[in-house]
Parts: sequence; C-alpha cells; structure tokens
Amino acid sequence: MSQNTIHLTEAEAVRMADEAAAARRSAPYNGFQPAAITSDRHEVIIRGGQVAEVKSASKTLGVPTGYAEHHRPGFIRIPGAGETTIAAAKAAGFLPHTWKEGDKLPFDDAPNGPQSDPQRGSDKATEAAEDKPQELTVAEHRAKVAGDILDRADKALGAEVTDKYLSDAVETGVIPEEGLPQGFTPTMVKQVYQGYVAQADAVLAPVGASVALLQDMLTDDELRQARHHTLSKDSDSLADLGRAAVNRLAMLPQTDPEGFMQMVADMPPAERKCIDFDKKRGEWLVKTPGKPVISYGAAVRMGLVRV
Repeated sequence: MSQNTIHLTEAEAVRMADEAAAARRSAPYNGFQPAAITSDRHEVIIRGGQVAEVKSASKTLGVPTGYAEHHRPGFIRIPGAGETTIAAAKAAGFLPHTWKEGDKLPFDDAPNGPQSDPQRGSDKATEAAEDKPQELTVAEHRAKVAGDILDRADKALGAEVTDKYLSDAVETGVIPEEGLPQGFTPTMVKQVYQGYVAQADAVLAPVGASVALLQDMLTDDELRQARHHTLSKDSDSLADLGRAAVNRLAMLPQTDPEGFMQMVADMPPAERKCIDFDKKRGEWLVKTPGKPVISYGAAVRMGLVRV
C-alpha cells in the first residue's frame, strides 16, 4: 500500500475534495435545478500520519440534502436581510437599477463581522422600512410558488429525481400529469411550469416577445432550445430566439398569408379595426389613435402588435 500513498497536507486534501464536488455540480442535470443542489460526502484517509486517500461521493437516497445558496428565479439573498425579490432590492437601494441576474452582487465582497458605523442609529428606521415584506407582482408570485414546490420536491424525493423530471419536460415539452410521486399533483406541476414561464417572459419582454409568441412562431427544435435556455438561465440565447420570433411575426403577411389572415380574424374587434390592407401601397397598415399610420411589420417591431 505504501507505493500508493499520496503525500498531501490537510489543506491540499480538502481542496481536492472541493474540486471533485465542484466537478459534480457542473453536470448537466444539476444545471436545471434553480432552488437547491445535493450535498456531497468528503472522506480523507490518513495512514502513518500522512494523507493516503481522498474520496468525494454524491449523496445516496436517504441521506439528508444540503442546500446551497441557490435562489429562485427573480430572487436574491441579502446579508442580514434574507431573501427578497430583485425588484424590491432595487427599490430599497440594495442593487443598482442596471443590475441583472448573473451580475456580481455589490455586497459579495462586504467584510464579515460588526463594523463601525456612526450612522447606524439614524438608519434603523430606514432599515426597518426596507425589511417590510414587499408586495409581489403576479410574475414574482408565480416564481416564488414554483421555487417552493421545487424545494419541497428536493426534500421529499431527492434533487436527482427532481432534476430528472425537469430534464424530461425540457426535452419533450410535455408537462407530466400522470404517474407523479405521492404528495405531488398535476396542479403543482403546472404551477412550476407557470413559474418558469414568468421567468422566460421577463427575459423576452425587452425584445418585444413572450412565451406565447415563441410557441406560435418557433419550430419544435427551437422551442426545445428555448426551454433549455430558460432552465439554464441563458438569457442572451433566449432573447435571440425572442427576436427571431418577432421578426417572423413581422413577416407573416409575406411568409404565411393564410396564417396571417387567421390571426387577424381572431383579433378582438377593437384591435381588428386598427389593421387594414392598403391596396395602393400593397401592404397591411396599422392605425392607432394619436399615432401615425405605419406598416404592420413596423408596428410589430415597435411592440404595437403582439400575440
């Protein structure tokens, strides 16, 4: 056995165990889980006063799950204040208004422990006001409900099982309604789906798109990519698909005349009155009160026409 002995300091042994754990966390399935990750077991074997072996293994079923600082979509954790929505954090001054998910948090490098602050006493009233629960928007509420259900699933079933359900839904686009684990209902599954839709819509809105538009304009393969981008929080790639969907909607009169006419026919009467075909110009025009008459394609790109 002596020839297989590895001579390491204790610090080096711990570092090796941490690196092995990090490698496991980078596996594809773990990227689908926004709320929690499974714990890992690290074992250091010492022989003759020297580190002989370092083992790192993921937990098996039945071992309590350790939850890391992963947060639900649209939420962050503020030291000393707990978890709150990004919108509330910006309103309270914890985050700059230009901050977006994935950016470094301004308090990541804040020093630990009590700090001398002559303004502390005078700021207590302000801090108390900031700590008051913020009213959630519909989208924020849906994201919170989805995160709570995923937390519950992780604790009851294990994160690997939850990840498998999510990855299957991503690949197939089918929301499971049968054969669910005991204690979980189709309603809960739909609530998780609605939470991810809210997360995706928040990314798509700035480019004039939505999940509903993607479902109408994208191919099955592109929709699968969009689901992957949503779960992995690849906002740039998801926004690119949103732009593609907007462009296809703008070109619909040329690329799919029948589909366009059906869309127009299905519009509410008030919206249908705003769009008409100009025979002289040979194109569809949009007329909205107080605005110049513009082409249908331009109206789509300006966000005046949406699915």
